[in-house]
Amino acid sequence: MTLVKPIAQANPDDWQAAGLLTRACAESGDAICRDSGIAHMLELHSRGITPQPLRDYAVEQIKVSDNTLVIRASLEPWGRYKVYYLGRVSDGKRNVFFRITLESSDFDQDTLARLHPKEAAGGLREFSLDAYRETGLNSNGQRTQTHYTYKFFIGEPPYETVREEFIKVANGTIIPMSSRSNLVTEPTK
Repeated sequence: MTLVKPIAQANPDDWQAAGLLTRACAESGDAICRDSGIAHMLELHSRGITPQPLRDYAVEQIKVSDNTLVIRASLEPWGRYKVYYLGRVSDGKRNVFFRITLESSDFDQDTLARLHPKEAAGGLREFSLDAYRETGLNSNGQRTQTHYTYKFFIGEPPYETVREEFIKVANGTIIPMSSRSNLVTEPTK
């Protein structure tokens, strides 16, 4: 962190240095610096400083059992399910076999409005903690995966909560509310 901080401070619009500093802060346990860095990256993106194709960036890498979890923050929600955070769990050979997301899909917001009208009227969104495990090919040679839903949040949870929940999912210490296997219709992210 001591090497990156002066570079990031010398040019606050250097999005690469800002991203590296955010990761250095996260991986050193400096939550205030990390959260400030996440907010700064969003601000740089809103001003058009980040390159157009840049969708997300790595906030931190965490060892979970024999695997590695990399948590990525989205510069703006992307995809059909509006992904805000993406966790990729890889094995010792760096093969990604499990993805964890914090999502806020537009089609879930009607449920929030019905069940929590006051919160919805106040502009809050419903978020879900989901995961996707590759399950191979079916008998027709089509790629399949199992989708898990773990929990819901009213309003976007802070990064620290996302981090804690992603670690629980990656370690298998939280039980999903539901799961279903299905064909994969979009590329793995």
